[in-house]
Amino acid sequence: MSEKRNAKTIVAGLVICASVLLLYAFLHGFGPSFDTASHKALGETLANEALKLRGPAGRITIIARDTSLNKNPCVDAQLKAFQETIKKARTTNSVLFIKLNPIRLVAVPPGDFLELIKKRTETDVIVSLIGPPDLSDQQASQVRAKSPKIIAVCSGWGPRQVDLRRIFEQGLLTSAVISREDSSKLAAATSRETFERNFAVVTPGNLSDLPLVVRSAAR
Repeated sequence: MSEKRNAKTIVAGLVICASVLLLYAFLHGFGPSFDTASHKALGETLANEALKLRGPAGRITIIARDTSLNKNPCVDAQLKAFQETIKKARTTNSVLFIKLNPIRLVAVPPGDFLELIKKRTETDVIVSLIGPPDLSDQQASQVRAKSPKIIAVCSGWGPRQVDLRRIFEQGLLTSAVISREDSSKLAAATSRETFERNFAVVTPGNLSDLPLVVRSAAR
């Protein structure tokens, strides 16, 4: 009888603990919550821009961070919104996942980016969620004159760590998306408005909008 009472006590205790956890999850959730609205808007806008730039039968390739081991809701929101927008346009895209060291600068390995560029044509579009093709002048000289269009996200401190001016001058970038220093957290009516409140697009025509580079870009 004593063993049965102990077993019932243990079961009752487990039920109580489970109920408390479920109640807490319902009211508060587990872990920090993330507002991914701006990241969804970023992914959707990038997809629409890629669709505009793509030539007839051109391919769209997106370079994204591999989050299988190090979860990142913001990155996942960007990629999901991008792919959903591409799908609505009845177009397909391929994804190149890059495993990154979380304690280092977020960037695509130059050799990997160069190989991808070589495999694409002028009708294709490459969208990088993890920075521009930061190639040496020697590597850049290997890129054909008729190369794919490249859109790169260089948010946060990225523009102060990578010399985007030099990359534009090398002819490797079509446009770069940078974070606005005066970004607004207010609700916007459309995804495009959310994007414009949080990000700015830099092209060869408005390089003066870029911040000064912090690190030396000498090669």
